[in-house]
Amino acid sequence: MPRPIEHLALSERWQVMPASAIAGVLCLTLLIAGCQTPPSAAPAPQAVTAPVTHPPEHWVIRGQLTSAGIALRDQGVAQFKASQDADAFQSWLPLAEAGHAESQFNLAVMLQKGDAMAQDLPAALRWYERAVEGGYAAAHCKYGDLMLTQRNNPTSRQRAFATYLKGAT
Repeated sequence: MPRPIEHLALSERWQVMPASAIAGVLCLTLLIAGCQTPPSAAPAPQAVTAPVTHPPEHWVIRGQLTSAGIALRDQGVAQFKASQDADAFQSWLPLAEAGHAESQFNLAVMLQKGDAMAQDLPAALRWYERAVEGGYAAAHCKYGDLMLTQRNNPTSRQRAFATYLKGAT
């Protein structure tokens, strides 16, 4: 019975590997080494400038993104990663207004933190509430937390607790 390759000595493993596999490993190693540029030579992030031009009714259908909506969401993600927060907000806003819960959550987080605009906790609370209504799980906790800190009264505490429970189930 032949031994599994893991039990062979390193020199024996190379003998078992076909020449094409060895060539592939060497090419991959050279490719990876060539792709690594020092941070000082790395290019600056480029602005995301290609807007998605489909009409809004083609972005979200019954709370779900269409392919055009996915492109707009991904554009917002790329803008956010490139620290273009105001542009990301503008990309996600029509999706959120059309009922996409993840985009509603993204706007709420940005408004709560004051990313790309002045902090607006009442608006953040409204977007979190819409995201909760849309079934976005992460929104339950954030909405409950903001309810407790912004509207610390018995009714708000009850709503926050109910939201936590709903999010946990």
